[in-house]
Amino acid sequence: MHDTADPATDRDNADILHQRVLTLFCEALEVNEAQPMDVLETLAAALGKVYREVADAHMPPRHCVCGWQPSAYADVHALQYALARAALPAPLSSLALSPVIGHA
Repeated sequence: MHDTADPATDRDNADILHQRVLTLFCEALEVNEAQPMDVLETLAAALGKVYREVADAHMPPRHCVCGWQPSAYADVHALQYALARAALPAPLSSLALSPVIGHA
């Protein structure tokens, strides 16, 4: 996430978004009797559409006053990285937590 003046606010906003997306996910599973990956793919497509709409609103001639200039490839790469960082297990960073592979 991009730096702002208040990291606590960023965490609170992220928590709110997480809860809302989780609620939508659960509702979609129940209502549509869909498979989890089908719902997740639909959510990813919806996020892509939101990105496109927001990016289009920041392109000429509609320049937004916030100053953000969309860069589709870099932005999509950043979104993919954020998804992977959140979805994949964190790497073991401590030798104490690493499995023993052999003996010296």
